[in-house]
Amino acid sequence: MVETIKLTTETIDIDEFSADYDSYLDNALKRSAEFADKEIECALRQESKLKNKTKNTINAGTVLSAELPLKYSFFTIKSFKKGDDVTITSASTIPHIIDVEIYGNPPTGVIMKNSDVTEREGNNVESGIGVYPPITTDPIHTAKVHIFCSATTPEEGQGLGWYFPAEKITRNNFKALGKVKITQDGFYLIRLRATDDMYEAIADISIGTEEFYDDVPVSVSEYYCNMLSNGKSYTVTASSNYYYGDAMLFVRGADADRLVGFNDDTSEPDKKQFGLGPLDACLSRKYLIETSCIDITNYSSIDPDKT
Repeated sequence: MVETIKLTTETIDIDEFSADYDSYLDNALKRSAEFADKEIECALRQESKLKNKTKNTINAGTVLSAELPLKYSFFTIKSFKKGDDVTITSASTIPHIIDVEIYGNPPTGVIMKNSDVTEREGNNVESGIGVYPPITTDPIHTAKVHIFCSATTPEEGQGLGWYFPAEKITRNNFKALGKVKITQDGFYLIRLRATDDMYEAIADISIGTEEFYDDVPVSVSEYYCNMLSNGKSYTVTASSNYYYGDAMLFVRGADADRLVGFNDDTSEPDKKQFGLGPLDACLSRKYLIETSCIDITNYSSIDPDKT
């Protein structure tokens, strides 16, 4: 998936795009060895987190905050049609989960992507592919590539999601298998996440029979909390790198297993209300089930490790 486009009339070093990612991969590979045989310890940590999440219950008027590292963990966005049978497999040295979640509906008319992004110079409305911010005449212009699509409803976001935990095959060998019958046309987000924030490693993942990604990072940055299902809750990210931090925000329910909410780059009204940066995320909705956890993933693999 294309992440960033650079438009320039000057000579630039292409290698600089991958240097940070290569270093991030090397560190993940080294750290994966540190977590051998740690699944019992992590299982106990998860149990403790679930027991303590009620201490972090968000009711009307309650404000909770947590500082989380903003790390890149593999994700991709794919377009599927109703009736498609999608098979996803993954393998890693650590326990992990495959998430599949509705990202957005096919483009219609004016293109919007869970945000205020509409038709702009540099955007291809027909395909739903565009760049943000709009193309300028700067000597070197960097733009984030977006798949623009019609926003999903809260019901779609909480109903069209699946998770597939990896099983231990042998020592330090965990594999996950996910099979999804697509019931609605749209874009779907597929991602890998570790089962605990102490884990960081690399993984292999295949989607269908034609797409295979080798040695991709897998991690998670999470905060266990309780948002009740009887009222509207707001969840926002505020990166310390105001113009460059780019968090994708996820809310999980069903004891922190299943995704029930997702946002990447919120609307202008939300940015103004909460004083957010241009690439921050915000979710405002009434959840149909009690939530258990919030986690974030860095959109950028070019600059994969931020706060």
